[in-house]
Amino acid sequence: MQSRKYSPVADKIIGLECTIGVESIEAIIEKVKINGGQILMPKTAIPYVGWIAKFLDTEGNLICGMQYNNTAR
Repeated sequence: MQSRKYSPVADKIIGLECTIGVESIEAIIEKVKINGGQILMPKTAIPYVGWIAKFLDTEGNLICGMQYNNTAR
């Protein structure tokens, strides 16, 4: 467990920030948009780890998609 040093939303989040490994972060971002979710943090590189994006689902849950790729910069 680690403390959150920032929040991608204005309201205090009580609960879990879930990160799910995905094959294509671009595909997940499109699915979130098409199905009414809100992108909070666009595709962002975590150098030598992969690509991450954060979003709210239609019920307000904060979820992260993570595409592992050690060439991300």
